[in-house]
Amino acid sequence: MKILQSFLDPRIGGPQRETFQIAQKLRAWDIETAFLIPTGSDSFANQVESAGFEVYRLELPRIRGLHSLRENGKFLTTLPFKVRQVRKVIDASEVDIVHANGPHSFTVAAGSWLSNASLVWHLNDCVLPAPISTVVSGLAPRLADELVVTSQSVAEHFNIDPSSVDRLYPPVSIDTYRDEPDENYSVREEFDIDRAGPVIAVVGNLNPIKGHDVLVEAVAQMTQRSEPFTILFVGKRLDSRQNYYDDLQKQIKSAGLEETFRFVGWQSNVAGILRDVDLLAVPSLTESGPMVVLEALAAGCPVVTTDVGIVSESFDKSCAWIVEPGDALSLAAALIDSLNSPEERERRAANGFELVANSFTLERAAERHYDLYNRVALSREQRLYEK
Repeated sequence: MKILQSFLDPRIGGPQRETFQIAQKLRAWDIETAFLIPTGSDSFANQVESAGFEVYRLELPRIRGLHSLRENGKFLTTLPFKVRQVRKVIDASEVDIVHANGPHSFTVAAGSWLSNASLVWHLNDCVLPAPISTVVSGLAPRLADELVVTSQSVAEHFNIDPSSVDRLYPPVSIDTYRDEPDENYSVREEFDIDRAGPVIAVVGNLNPIKGHDVLVEAVAQMTQRSEPFTILFVGKRLDSRQNYYDDLQKQIKSAGLEETFRFVGWQSNVAGILRDVDLLAVPSLTESGPMVVLEALAAGCPVVTTDVGIVSESFDKSCAWIVEPGDALSLAAALIDSLNSPEERERRAANGFELVANSFTLERAAERHYDLYNRVALSREQRLYEK
């Protein structure tokens, strides 16, 4: 069996890295993978090609927001030609199944529909604006032989019955996050924290959907917590969200919390940070994951998180403190309870690690992909036989 994995971003990110690792494991089960990667950065293409996988490169314009008139015009005018190009790649690679990663994969989906290959359309985003999500909701069930989502919230975002689609949860590399801590590494030394008390990490780019402002509001209400603590905002300050960053700074200053919050930017050593901090806080308003919750639990880090993405459908309050998104008061209460209960933090972190180690490993993800592809392949054989 042969799979064509398609992406709309040529850079190495979470989905690319996970798919590459799964493809390596599937080889042991006689499932070969080729990759369709857009032109642009060569980092991901070089990585998979060096591992012996076939790589195809095409310029693949993608539809943007309503205000991106030029980009959307290019997408629409080149769509028929690009669909034909995609079909040529599918025919040339002689794949059985096309796995289109991302809800924007209209071109790849159409090219697959015109070929003899089956289509798995993987919806892994729940922040698309209504016009685009509505189009995906209408097209995806018609074009795809199998729809998969990363969580129930993604299916609901696209108005798709969660019971009608399969779920492919993101895997986490236990070895990466559970390695023995580097005795020479200290979050306090790394970020020059001389303030006493616990250190809490918030990992994610500074974006309104991540709920940093809700966390600031929650901390401002934590009058029951007399001991100091420090919160690290670990994530990139986006040029497109500069106003949000400025508003956060004003909100923190207005609440008199300048000594509590630290903006440390993007960091490469997230695993080391998660192993060394006392707590991870995830105040997101919406997520398809969030991947960082799994990473923290794999690192043995206790978690306070909002109920987004895979959270409540995958684990319960025996593994983490879980509150409703946007509820600053409940978030404050959960933070107070966790900070005041070191033994309970340890217990929930241990439960969370056991869950991740049993259900969210690369091996388990590879098994889910194997089962999915074999099911789709069987349907494909029946379809071709009927022709």
